[in-house]
Amino acid sequence: MVLILSNDGDFSTDLVLDWLAFYNHPFVRLNSNVIINDELIFNFDNQGFNASLNKKILSFKDINAVWLRKFGHFRSTKHYKKLAFSRNYDFETPQLLHSEFNRVTQTFFAMLSDKKWLTKYTSTHLNKILMLKMASECGLLIPKTKVINRKEMINPNNRYISKSLENPIDIKISDDEYGFMYTARIDDVVYHKLPNEFAVSLIQEEVEKDYEIRVFYICGKSYPMAIFSQNDPQTKIDFRVYNFECPNRCVPCDLSSDIQHQIQTFMERIDLNCGSLDFIKGTDGKLYFLEVNPTGQFGMIDFPCNYGLHKIVAETLIKMDTI
Repeated sequence: MVLILSNDGDFSTDLVLDWLAFYNHPFVRLNSNVIINDELIFNFDNQGFNASLNKKILSFKDINAVWLRKFGHFRSTKHYKKLAFSRNYDFETPQLLHSEFNRVTQTFFAMLSDKKWLTKYTSTHLNKILMLKMASECGLLIPKTKVINRKEMINPNNRYISKSLENPIDIKISDDEYGFMYTARIDDVVYHKLPNEFAVSLIQEEVEKDYEIRVFYICGKSYPMAIFSQNDPQTKIDFRVYNFECPNRCVPCDLSSDIQHQIQTFMERIDLNCGSLDFIKGTDGKLYFLEVNPTGQFGMIDFPCNYGLHKIVAETLIKMDTI
């Protein structure tokens, strides 16, 4: 049986489950909110560990393959936001509940550690700086990168971009407004507004971009898509600032055999058999690695490129479950 760990409303999970149902292969889906909503119950005593879902025993011995699509993300739940934004709670209370929630999910993962994993849970919390270092050691080009905390470390004659060291988050601006941490350019206006000292930040010399490439990688094979974001001022720096009225053109593209080999070497080194990688094709003709997201969206690649990735994921899970 295949166990799918996901979040409520994840469309890619729905489509993969449709293919598992089409192949009549047994599966169980667990969304992380079931831990909060009391639908999933853990029991641990001297007889061992067991769990029940909606009052039905979840048999661990029947599970051979696990797909970690998305699971956890307590800070994204309405329960956390209600606590975090309530004036009746101090700052530490939501953080404590977040830690408690994480301990439960970590225990659950550990009880499944002997299964075959598509996206192993131990490889999902990646260090962005170390990923750049390892990608470079595997032969992939990376932009010139610095981690700084003083204005004097920025050369005003160079062009830089800045991005978060951790996963970007939603930021509450007011009771009715939220912001998101996108990649941003350090232009003259930003530079002159910077204080002499600031929080530790990652900056990279800006690569003159021809187009972007998003790659979905699964078990040794890469599926690349070119994103022509450069000609739209709204998406030029970060294509995630989507232009819904005039979307970027996205098409399938090719990667050289050397790049494919370097991607595979890198993914094997970080012990990740599935994930999404971001690249920039520079106007100098070179391909620059930016980052890897273990649970990144791949429907955005599948639909424009017609790769059939949801079917491929389902077939991979069936193979892992039966061999």
